[in-house]
Amino acid sequence: MTPTYRRTRYNAILRLCLLFLVYLVGTLIWFGRQQQTSVTLAIAKGQQLYLPADGQPVGLSPALLSNLATADSFLIFVNAVPLSVGEARPWADLGCTANSCAHATYFDQENGGTVNNIISLPNNTVLATWTDGLARPAGSQFVAEAAIAIAANDPAVTAVLGDIGAGNPAMIPISAWLADGSCRDDWCVDLTFHSPNGDGRIFHVFVNMNQEVVARTFYTRGRPNLDVAAPVSQRGAFSNGCHEQDGWNVCWEMTANDGVLFRDATFNETAVFESIKITQIEAWYPSWPGGYRDEVGFAASVPPFGDTLVTDLEDGFEIRQMFTEFTHWPNCICCYRYEQVIRFFADGSFEVRFVSHGPGCDELSIYRPFWRIDLDLDDATSNQVWQWQDNEWAVMATEQELFPFTDNLGPDGFKLAIGGGDLLYRLTMLP
Repeated sequence: MTPTYRRTRYNAILRLCLLFLVYLVGTLIWFGRQQQTSVTLAIAKGQQLYLPADGQPVGLSPALLSNLATADSFLIFVNAVPLSVGEARPWADLGCTANSCAHATYFDQENGGTVNNIISLPNNTVLATWTDGLARPAGSQFVAEAAIAIAANDPAVTAVLGDIGAGNPAMIPISAWLADGSCRDDWCVDLTFHSPNGDGRIFHVFVNMNQEVVARTFYTRGRPNLDVAAPVSQRGAFSNGCHEQDGWNVCWEMTANDGVLFRDATFNETAVFESIKITQIEAWYPSWPGGYRDEVGFAASVPPFGDTLVTDLEDGFEIRQMFTEFTHWPNCICCYRYEQVIRFFADGSFEVRFVSHGPGCDELSIYRPFWRIDLDLDDATSNQVWQWQDNEWAVMATEQELFPFTDNLGPDGFKLAIGGGDLLYRLTMLP
């Protein structure tokens, strides 16, 4: 589905934009032999690459990583990633600029949820901290060893794989959930292995990190390879930049886990939005029943592939970025290919789009992106939101969840309206 936004009137504000480029290299980490005492899981979907050889997030020093350990035994370190220009902006008053601060995430094993720190990289100090009791962390190589150790002691796992240290994992431990068990609310990760009998299926091991037990094991389908050409070698991974056309001026940057962050958009020199990004992609498999909390970005489970493309349209332009497993796609069982797209039109409207090419982990799958859209219409302090309900436009005074978004539309097909200053945008979903 595609949200679209309609503009009515505007006046003048011009914002300056910053450019930066992040490029990363990586290497593949294989499992050790059976006699090894510790095991390292492959660090990305389809055994793709996104971290350097030392396994550290880009921009974080060994000294900093050593300081991320905590005396609180119930906190599990998940990851730490540097902040981009737009992501650092909320912490600018604390001295954060592009790549000078990092966001560190811990899982609270005792209470559930996450503990988050904003860390100054130059002096290794914590600038801000907060908790989120409803959040579940993303997949991370830093929890692989703990997840493997739990799985290695489970009879259902050893009955299929034997000594798990000799396994050949297909993905990183992906943050996952199941609708009918403890993994509905607890934080679980999915360890995936190729079926040892060579039938092409994937053996899933759901590890409950709260309870430190294996919650479930099961197989998903295998299929023969498709008769398609091998993927081209990776060259440019992405390109950050700004673009001005058809009255629009917008900048963008690649993030670690939230895809492309589009920011500081103006139309005819009037502010329209501060930022737009994809914070999570829910991959839902009804046969499990459950799925993955997937992410896109330069340090995410699905990394960028190819340049960021700017293409002219008949009445505007679009910016498009591919994210994919680029060594085997589509001849892989559990790998993905996504596209993040935003389109700007000469009448002042814009659309955000998401495309999933699969093939995913099972025959039937549903992909739902979670967009975060921070509108900043003209005078942001006066922005208001209206919802069509009871045959009229009513002010939304409190935060609400609107589902399904396509029901109870206004007479012109819109669900929400957002206004500020001399601007009014209306929102709807398109197939």
